[in-house]
Parts: sequence; C-alpha cells; structure tokens
Amino acid sequence: MEIEKQIKELNNIISRQSSTTSGKDDINGLAIFEHFIPYELLSRIFCYLNSNELVVCHLVCKRWNELIKEYVWRKKAELISGQTFPFDEKINWVSYYLLCAKNAFNRNLLLSDKVVARDDNECDHGAFETIEFDKNENPPPINVMPFPEDLVVNDQIRCSISSPLSFSGAKKSFRIHLLKEGLTEKILNNIQPIIKVSVWFCCKLDGKEADFSCYTRLLGRPYPEDPDASAFVMRSAQFNKRLNNVDQKGKWFQIITFSSALLNSKTMAKD
Repeated sequence: MEIEKQIKELNNIISRQSSTTSGKDDINGLAIFEHFIPYELLSRIFCYLNSNELVVCHLVCKRWNELIKEYVWRKKAELISGQTFPFDEKINWVSYYLLCAKNAFNRNLLLSDKVVARDDNECDHGAFETIEFDKNENPPPINVMPFPEDLVVNDQIRCSISSPLSFSGAKKSFRIHLLKEGLTEKILNNIQPIIKVSVWFCCKLDGKEADFSCYTRLLGRPYPEDPDASAFVMRSAQFNKRLNNVDQKGKWFQIITFSSALLNSKTMAKD
C-alpha cells in the first residue's frame, strides 16, 4: 500500500513536468551516461545523499529541482525519523531539510548544548555529578551493575550520580526547545511527530533501597495528575527503564520540560 502511494505521488510529479517539456527535454535529468534512470530509482538514490549534496542537486536541472523539493526531502525525513509524514501543502521542503540537516531525530536531546537547565529554588543541579565513561570501562568503578548496551553513544556512557552529601528531595530539571533542535512550527503543529523520553535508573550495589522519580511534560501542560505514577522504589542494583511518549495533541507546544529527582545518595540515573 505504501509503495503504491509513493508511485502515485511520483506519477503526479511526472505528469506535471511532462506538460511543460517536449522532445529531448522529456528525458532531461533522467538519462545519466546515456542510461535511462527511472523516477523511482532516482528518487531513492537522492534519499541517501547527505543534506548538503542534495541541496546542490537542486541546481542541476528543473526536473531534479521539482522532484527533490516536492518528494525527496519528505521521504528522506521519513527514512531518518522512522515516522510517516503525510503530504501537506503548508509544509515546504525547507522544513524537511532542517529535520535532516540538524539530525532532529533518534538522538538524545538532553545532551544537546542548547538544552537549558532550570535554575530555581526547587532544583539543585549541584547535588549531582555528571560523569562519562568509555564503553570499555563497563562496569564503571562506581559500584553499580554494568550499563545496558543501548546507553552507549559514540563509545561513551554519560550518567548522573547523586552526591553522598545531597539532601533528600534533590531535583534537576531541563527545558528542551524543540525549534532549536531542528523541528519547525509547521512540523510540530501539522504533523505532530512522536517524541519519546526515556531514562534508565538504578541504585548502587551497597544500597538496600533507593527512590527515584521522573516525569516529562510539554510546557504549558499540567503536572502529572498522579505523582505516584512517576515514582519508583528500587530494591536491587539492576537497571530499570522508564519510557514516556510526549502527548502532543493540539498546537503551539514547542518546549519540553524533563525533571527527575534522586531522592537519596544511593541512586544514579542515565537520561
């Protein structure tokens, strides 16, 4: 069904271009070294070019320009994100270009240098120590179980650990500005892509029990109605995972707040 849909979209582009070309122009942009390249294959090749190379291809000929702007950028964004973006005339190719060029998908936004740490009376970021390990240091020398494999990013593991001197109820909170991460207003409002937030947590091997809480919300939305739903009690040093899908129903939500609390000195977390 998806293949038929893609072919239909390509045929629509071809029919529009055919009405403005004739003679030798009919295969202009489709013949490379005297070999005819079908539209379907050409568009697939374009999808695997990097963003800068694809922008240069706009300049080759009118046929390539229209094909890339009307079809390829959206399909490239779908391949990168793993999500389906229905055709929307209100969204031009620049929005999809930004998604691809800024690598807005499948990465840890909390590690972005654009993330803002909240600084208020409720949060005490100084109560935590952020540390990095080489993946070969697994398990690391901090008295915890080995890290799950999917926590390794660029051969590094980054985590936060509560200070032995931290007080009960220490909390950290971050705000993620989605527009600064490559998403655009039109993408957020019209397509509303899926945004997932996950956190791994565990207590130390010498800890009999540890408490941890976390929640994620769109700025402007209420806090969780049931605070207990985001609170966890750990009685072993095994890593646990909490995964949330950010509910983005409605428009104009562009900032995510991520908060977590390490409620005693024997807890650590990997965002």
